[in-house]
Amino acid sequence: MLLGALGFVALGLFFVGAFGPVPGSGREWVGWLSILFFGLCFVAGLPRLFDRRDQIVVDGTGIQWSQWSEATIPWSDIRAIEKREIRRQKFLCLHLEDPGRFPSATLMGRLGGPNRILGFGNIALAATGTNRSFDELVAAIALHAPAHLATDLR
Repeated sequence: MLLGALGFVALGLFFVGAFGPVPGSGREWVGWLSILFFGLCFVAGLPRLFDRRDQIVVDGTGIQWSQWSEATIPWSDIRAIEKREIRRQKFLCLHLEDPGRFPSATLMGRLGGPNRILGFGNIALAATGTNRSFDELVAAIALHAPAHLATDLR
């Protein structure tokens, strides 16, 4: 993803004329927008490249996702878990009893509003960026979650 972001920054630089004459008049704003957006994406994603912590921990106490916060969400605070998919990207949607108890301390959490609006629960958990598959994530949750939460995952 970082390479893709750099590619779009380079494309934006091309549109603003950084590598020669401006390719078309009146479209420089597209280049500046690309540089700004994808440059910020790169800066936001760069720390993850060096982050060696476990990204998702599922155990008998609950679920901890470092891209959301350092807090473990206990099973008792999870009302429901459902599988969802959009354009072949799979998610486990966590519906919390009291979402205010588990605010996100990360950029991922601050951008979670659109996920909630689209019906992806309070937290849309994905295995992307881990060394495990989505099916392994589902299996770990099915193993550790209380029966009333795990039944929806089978």
